[in-house]
Amino acid sequence: MKKKAPKKAPVKVEEIVEVLASLDDQPKGLLGAPYYKVLKLSEIKIARFNPKTGKGYQRQPKPAWINEIYNTYSTHLSRPLHVAERPDGSIWLTDGQQHMLGAVKRGITKLMCVISRTNGDVAVEAWLYCKLNGKIVDNTPYEVFWPELGVGYPDAVLVDEVTHELGYTLAEKSKHPAPFTVTCIKKMRELAEKNPVTYRAGMYAAAQIYEGGCIHNSILNGLCRLEAYFIQRGLGETVKRPDFIKKLKKKGLKVIFKAINDLAGSTNNQSRSQANGILNVWNSSRHDPQRIPHIA
Repeated sequence: MKKKAPKKAPVKVEEIVEVLASLDDQPKGLLGAPYYKVLKLSEIKIARFNPKTGKGYQRQPKPAWINEIYNTYSTHLSRPLHVAERPDGSIWLTDGQQHMLGAVKRGITKLMCVISRTNGDVAVEAWLYCKLNGKIVDNTPYEVFWPELGVGYPDAVLVDEVTHELGYTLAEKSKHPAPFTVTCIKKMRELAEKNPVTYRAGMYAAAQIYEGGCIHNSILNGLCRLEAYFIQRGLGETVKRPDFIKKLKKKGLKVIFKAINDLAGSTNNQSRSQANGILNVWNSSRHDPQRIPHIA
């Protein structure tokens, strides 16, 4: 039996405007206060993200949600769309894509819109999309990433930069991920925001160890934590060391995962057990004076 798409509670125009008005980090590209107007849906454009060009900010539409809106559509429960108006007069959707497409399928030709005038900068539209969808729609980390990259969030910019440097691409989570993809976007952004230096080192080491395979978040997290430990203790070590990477590659991912899992129940600090598991693999077959002590 197919799962029904989640029903969305109606949102009033005033509530959306209140959300926008309450944000203290509004970009300069927003010109004046939003206004309301009924618009033809055929005039509203959608800037969907294109992974090949890196342009756009809207996610791909979800047929299940569109069908649910089509089947249950009511003008009494309909909420307004949110759009951005560029200087050339063109209108671009910033919130309500599924709702609009469901309405079009139903034969609706016009809807009330909350219109934000902008200076034409697509990053401003992406900012609106991020803020409105953060409040209203539960997007996946992959869907959230691209508009926030367009806005210029520092952690998203770093993740995108390092991923491309290493020859990888970001992707949605999948049971069978493609080669040279990485799907743990939420964890990557957390690590990049926490410490850009250790994130770069951890990603570099992970890419070498995986040799084109989809990078797993537990190993990436452990490598970043281990790099931070090396720096904090002044051990003169780094996870980017060729002999370190060579040994981990030789031992293989199964051995690394087992070493991590063996320590999983020893502490409630996940990153510590992941780092110590990797350290155990590195320390194996080394003499005592060369062994690096565990992260306490």
